[in-house]
Amino acid sequence: MGYLFKHTGTQLWLFAAIGFCGAFTTFSTYSLDALKLLLVGNFRVFALYVLLMNILTILMCWVGLKLSEL
Repeated sequence: MGYLFKHTGTQLWLFAAIGFCGAFTTFSTYSLDALKLLLVGNFRVFALYVLLMNILTILMCWVGLKLSEL
């Protein structure tokens, strides 16, 4: 991120550092948490975790869009 900050424009840095890197690390954490649940054999919690995380993130994105229309 330091390299990107020093050698790119402000808008590109924001996209790369916050957008791309932020999303990548968030998804990696989500994937690791889900994998850990599978590895310990906690299938019911794994299924609930994956289902709720996907449904709730899409729902909250929709809520954000609707709130922006107010």
